[in-house]
Amino acid sequence: MVSCRLSGIVGFELRRILPCAHLLRGSVHRSAGAVKKGDRTPMRSHPSSVVYILKGGRVKYTLPDGSTKISELKTGETLLRPPVTHSDEALDDVDSILIELKGR
Repeated sequence: MVSCRLSGIVGFELRRILPCAHLLRGSVHRSAGAVKKGDRTPMRSHPSSVVYILKGGRVKYTLPDGSTKISELKTGETLLRPPVTHSDEALDDVDSILIELKGR
């Protein structure tokens, strides 16, 4: 859960993109992590979310119908994403913070 006691770069970046995150305690889920070129994730679903790109690169997304899209993520970019089901493959090394907005 997001709290106002975050530390390090993740805490700094999260406060920068969502300055009142402490007011949303229990309403969001935060995860951060770097993926290496070639890493893949299985098909999964996300609720509406905010993504902050710490280190940009290309990612290939595959939707349930088999269609694919390659996105070029830019360092420092903030993305607002609707709910989605997808799998992905890192075409470059990428690092991001994903903030999933939970329903109440």
